[in-house]
Amino acid sequence: MNDGDNSKIISKKLNPGTVIAGKYKLLEKIGAGSFGMVFKTQNLKNGELIATKFEKRDESQKGVSLLIREIKVLQDVKDLKGFPQLKFYGRDDHYNFFMESYLGMNLEQIMRKCGGKFSLNTVLKIGLQLLERIQALHEKNLIHRDIKPENFTIGRQDCSHIYVIDFGLSKYYRDSNGKHIPFVSNKGLIGTARYASVNALIGNEQSRRDDIESLVYVLIYFYLGELPWQNIQVNNKEDKYKKILQMKQNNSLDKLNDLLPKSLVKMLKISKSYQFQWTPDYVGLKKLLQDELVTDSKYDWENIQGLFSDKDNLSVSIDVQSSSNQFDDLIDIQPGLQNSMCKVTQQETKFINGRLDNSRKNIIYLEVPKRNSIILEGASSPGGTIASFNTSKMNHYEGSNRNLASYKQFIDVQVQSLENEYDDDYIPNQDDSPCLYVRNLVIGSKYEVHH
Repeated sequence: MNDGDNSKIISKKLNPGTVIAGKYKLLEKIGAGSFGMVFKTQNLKNGELIATKFEKRDESQKGVSLLIREIKVLQDVKDLKGFPQLKFYGRDDHYNFFMESYLGMNLEQIMRKCGGKFSLNTVLKIGLQLLERIQALHEKNLIHRDIKPENFTIGRQDCSHIYVIDFGLSKYYRDSNGKHIPFVSNKGLIGTARYASVNALIGNEQSRRDDIESLVYVLIYFYLGELPWQNIQVNNKEDKYKKILQMKQNNSLDKLNDLLPKSLVKMLKISKSYQFQWTPDYVGLKKLLQDELVTDSKYDWENIQGLFSDKDNLSVSIDVQSSSNQFDDLIDIQPGLQNSMCKVTQQETKFINGRLDNSRKNIIYLEVPKRNSIILEGASSPGGTIASFNTSKMNHYEGSNRNLASYKQFIDVQVQSLENEYDDDYIPNQDDSPCLYVRNLVIGSKYEVHH
């Protein structure tokens, strides 16, 4: 590759028809926000449809993006039922991005198509599936922290199968040794106010109990079609959050107890009784729902003919905007592909970027925070890893396959830092809609590792 290639300016525009790495074609934009966008994408080699989420690499923000956190979580839940599969990830000079399973509509969209609310049986069946998903996530030492209808989708092949998506706000509540995070107050709201737990609205550190409480609010919303604290008329969001908190603390839903299924009333009471480090009684909660389930009938949406058009059949919860014709670093995750493993030695490692360029003697370009460094050794075919850091300008792309085990080996080195240091002293401006926020982090210099 010559110097002219390095200096070539990459377009900041992302449009339908853009082909990434000569393999992935952007078909249509299906989501956009302040930090990026989401495209329906097709693998030109096998026809597979996938969703590609882009996030700005805005150097002025110098931030560790929530997209990076989401990639890490998707790696940890890759073997779990009801979670999207990470397909590919990478970055160019303007964007971080990843590609994941192409799923169906989210439950908020479906509820609106079903008359604005769901039947009791459908709500109970949704609750049973989501309790299983949340339990599985918790058993991976993770809490979701943004439980809401938009973050639950159905499958494209099986519309009775519900998936959990959007892990940009997820957090490790327990480290690999089983040590629980400490209780902290005055953190600010993390999540979506409408469904947030009382403790989240107060600004307390969240734990497993908060995911459960939020789930109950979501199920009540599905059943009633609304919640008492929706459409509150106040002057600003701060006052709105205070009013929602007051209503939840004062048990505003008690007035609706006669209208609510007994199982949901009991679930809400139980979730509010949990202490910070307690493990929820998943079995007992599921039994409450099962006992009230009358018949194992179909979900409401399965009875609506022609409900799912191809245009509707994609859901991505994101508030993430614009892009490029080429992407330098694409990690193609192919389970079962036996590549050489990359030995990673940690030296205060947190995040790095990797770039493989075979035309330049297999030099991997690494960019790390100033206080972090990493050494890669013994890899005959190393693949890059991604973080939202500044990159050198290179338009040349050299494909690099890396299987899940290899990436996991690298990630394992960083788990302690992610669990103990990936704090949440930012305050996402979340209300009733998705929102992403990028946390600042100083970026260090570039290192070259020769193989």
